[in-house]
Amino acid sequence: MSTIAIPVDALLCSNFYCHSHCIDIERYYNNIIWCLTVAASNCIPAVKVGLQKHWWTPDLDNLKQQCIDITNVWNSISRPRSGNINAERLRCKYRYKQAIKDAAFEADQRLNDDLFQYVCSKDNDSFWKSWRKRFCSNNIKPTTVLNGKMGDGIQHEFTEYYKNVLKPNTVGGDQKFQTELDSLMSTHMQLTCHAVTRINIADLSTLIARLKRRKAAGLDGIVNEHVIYGGDQLYVHLCMLFNALLAHSFVPSDFCTGI
Repeated sequence: MSTIAIPVDALLCSNFYCHSHCIDIERYYNNIIWCLTVAASNCIPAVKVGLQKHWWTPDLDNLKQQCIDITNVWNSISRPRSGNINAERLRCKYRYKQAIKDAAFEADQRLNDDLFQYVCSKDNDSFWKSWRKRFCSNNIKPTTVLNGKMGDGIQHEFTEYYKNVLKPNTVGGDQKFQTELDSLMSTHMQLTCHAVTRINIADLSTLIARLKRRKAAGLDGIVNEHVIYGGDQLYVHLCMLFNALLAHSFVPSDFCTGI
């Protein structure tokens, strides 16, 4: 964060609704997003999902590559059924298969221990998360019968079910926040008249404390956890960014923070 260039001219600009510094603000915003993205990619462990299992390790990758290499050599010499090359190929294949079995077994043991620990600590969220990760299939198969309906009747059953599922948890929540924002902006504008509205660290900290975790990212790829755990330097940059946005009545592209 300390390497981000602060658009001082845009912050000190006294022209109300000035659009001449929009490029500087856009660059400033993109730099903040880049820092958060790089920090997350370097500090948060990630597991490749799909082709590999959750228990897959770099050691298994190495054993797999050894099998591929020795098999390529074996293929290049007409696939002999005896000799040193064939014996080495079989040894590599055996080590690879045995390592997969051991890794899967250890993962099952750890899962059982984790489930037992979550049950004892009454951590329902973690328990069901581990359960679904282990036992629930990611490959959903199409159905021909739904609630006793077939053919075109399935479409009606599907619609009736999901029209309620996709409703927001808080009905009218978006309108509530919009009304609250309009009221605060109107109050600020009346108090400051034609002066530039300012947001201080205390206001920003209050808003950040209200952010909810485990929410989907927006167009910029930033989730609430980026902001919550960003630290004091991020808060200062966000405070300056929001003040610049208010002063110039400008919204950067892909701007979708939940604050």
